[in-house]
Amino acid sequence: MAYDVWETCMFVDIGLKTGACASWVQAWGSMIAILMSGVIAWWQIRAARLGTLRSQRERAFALVESTAEVARSFSMELASIAAAFDQAPQHEPFKKRHWDLEPFRNIQLSALAIPLHDLPDPETVKLMIGFRNLVVTSRSAVARLAKLLDDPVEVAFTANPVALGHLVAAAQANDQRWRDVVLRLARDR
Repeated sequence: MAYDVWETCMFVDIGLKTGACASWVQAWGSMIAILMSGVIAWWQIRAARLGTLRSQRERAFALVESTAEVARSFSMELASIAAAFDQAPQHEPFKKRHWDLEPFRNIQLSALAIPLHDLPDPETVKLMIGFRNLVVTSRSAVARLAKLLDDPVEVAFTANPVALGHLVAAAQANDQRWRDVVLRLARDR
C-alpha cells in the first residue's frame, strides 16, 4: 500500500486519517492554550506582587526621607532656640527671646502624622517613637523655660532655669540616626 500524504494529516504514517488527525490537533492545541493561559496568569500575578512590593518600598523610603528632614528641621530649630536663650540678657522675657510661643508644634504634628505601620522595619519604628518623645520633652522644657523667663521674680532667682544643651545634643544625635537610616535604605534599594 502506498503512503499518500493527502489522505493523512501527517508526513509520517501513524494510522490516522484526516478526520481523526483534526481532532487530535484540536485537543493538543486546547491543552497548550490552557497551559499558556496558566503561565500568563502566573506571570501577571508575579509582576503585580513585585510592583506592589516595589511601590511599598519606595513609599517607605520617601516616608523615612521626609521624617529625616523633619528631624533635621527640629534639630536646627532647637539649636536656634537654645542659642537665643544663651545670647539674650537674663532679664529679657521669653517673648522677646523667641517669637514662637508654641515651639515645635508643627514638628510634633508632622511626627504624629507619620503612620508607624508604614515604616520599613522595627528599628525605624523605635527611632520614630524616640523622636516623638524627644519633641514632646523639648516642647515641655522650652515652655517651662518660657514661663520662668516671663515671670520677673523667677528670673531674678534662677540663673539658668532649664539647660537646653542636652536636648540639642539629643536632637542632633536623632538627626544623625535618621540620616543613617536613609543611607541604609538607599543602599538597599
